[in-house]
Amino acid sequence: MDSEKPVSKEEFSEALDAAFGLLLRRPPTKEDLDHYWNDVYQKNEELGRTLALQAVLIYIAISPEFVYRQELGMGEEDQYGRRMLSPQELVYAIHYAFYDSSPFGVEQYETAPIYDKESEPIVRREMTERHQPGRPDDTWLVAAMEAGKLSTREDVEAAVRKILDAPERNPTPNHNRDVDQTTRPRVLGFFREYFGYHKAPTVFKDLDEFAKRDGFQQFHKHTAVRLAYDTDALILHILDKDEHVLEELLTTNEAYVTYWNGGNDPQAISKAGGREKYVRTHDAQSYNVNPLEVATGSKDLLVLPEDERCGILTQPSWLVAHSGNFDNDPVRRGKWIREKLLAGTVMDIPINVDAKIPDSDTDTLRERFSLVHENQCWRCHKKMNPLGMPFESFNHVGRFRELEQGKPVNTTGAITHTEIDELDGDVADVREMMERLAASPRVRQSFLRHVFRYWMGRNEMLSDSQTLIDMDKAYVESDGSFREVLVALLTSDSFLYRK
Repeated sequence: MDSEKPVSKEEFSEALDAAFGLLLRRPPTKEDLDHYWNDVYQKNEELGRTLALQAVLIYIAISPEFVYRQELGMGEEDQYGRRMLSPQELVYAIHYAFYDSSPFGVEQYETAPIYDKESEPIVRREMTERHQPGRPDDTWLVAAMEAGKLSTREDVEAAVRKILDAPERNPTPNHNRDVDQTTRPRVLGFFREYFGYHKAPTVFKDLDEFAKRDGFQQFHKHTAVRLAYDTDALILHILDKDEHVLEELLTTNEAYVTYWNGGNDPQAISKAGGREKYVRTHDAQSYNVNPLEVATGSKDLLVLPEDERCGILTQPSWLVAHSGNFDNDPVRRGKWIREKLLAGTVMDIPINVDAKIPDSDTDTLRERFSLVHENQCWRCHKKMNPLGMPFESFNHVGRFRELEQGKPVNTTGAITHTEIDELDGDVADVREMMERLAASPRVRQSFLRHVFRYWMGRNEMLSDSQTLIDMDKAYVESDGSFREVLVALLTSDSFLYRK
């Protein structure tokens, strides 16, 4: 811009290389150089060199490649007309499979001391010499790309395994060290999105009423958030073991109480109003645990009775997230199982249906739901209610119970309409239902389908069938390793190629 002589194409090439490095993180191709030189710079040069060069920057900054993260496949075309993701694209694709931050840090030339305004000496010195802001470095994936070690399927597998092998640095997330500070936040993000338990804080509960009711006094304004962190910790624990992951997620009787250090501090007991109130209002009561009878800590597992807890779907966080404001919601819970575990569908509520259950001070929820057995309702409810009713062994804040309205809780249900003989049938309680579901290939394959959709950002197509088969094979042959599932997916043709 400051040169008195006309800008040569060679000089322009150097400027374009710097602009591409800053904005697109790649060098320009010969086609890029010809396009920006002939169609942008020279056509605007009559307006002045400064405006012409500004036009070049504007054109780059409004290009789809800058505005969007593209994965179009910039590699060589193969015999099937497909293009593999270029090393540049693979940096983004692999990095964003596990993290939410950018893989590219800030280059040195971006922080060079270029402050040259006419100012007082002390200001200039501060801006040019002493001010060295911290900046993120490029990830090792960028270094691998620059070294030519991110161009083959084997290179991708090595990179994915390196990320998966890193130990978890934040196994018990909380509000001080949130989910974003886990080692692989998008992995935990998948399970949050899949199970939906992190939505528990969005469900309104009448806290003033809870203070008067047994079985609810442990639930206060921070409880729903804490319960979600408990489930985060449990999932990270299962992923760390990495054996029979889906089965463990659906049947484990373990739990964390992340906001309890395992001790029962006398000051905390006094602040709560004495031992009796301390016990009634303690976080551990969400899991029917008396804190004075169990010694544990936020990093220790609680092993709960098998007839009380069975997997993520009996975690209080999931039960609250899939409940109503004032009661349980067997319809929502059954619909989740039908769609997420059994790969089924349920029609939306018809617009002419007033979907309300009558209130009662004497009838149980199951008894109040008897009206949906009418023909016009049951054709849809028969796919949901039998799956959701076994969870009546918990109140609507997730605490295990044996009585409702003074009557023994009826926990029977059924798995229906799967057309799989060994899967369909009546169940006596949640554990029988969840163990049968956990052992089903249908459930496993439905789960893997959701894994595919999350990491690919789209639904599966017929052309993805081999990828799904490979993911299923990887899970079965590795004794239920979720890591091997991700390796199979992130090294598949579905992930690596575009057409």
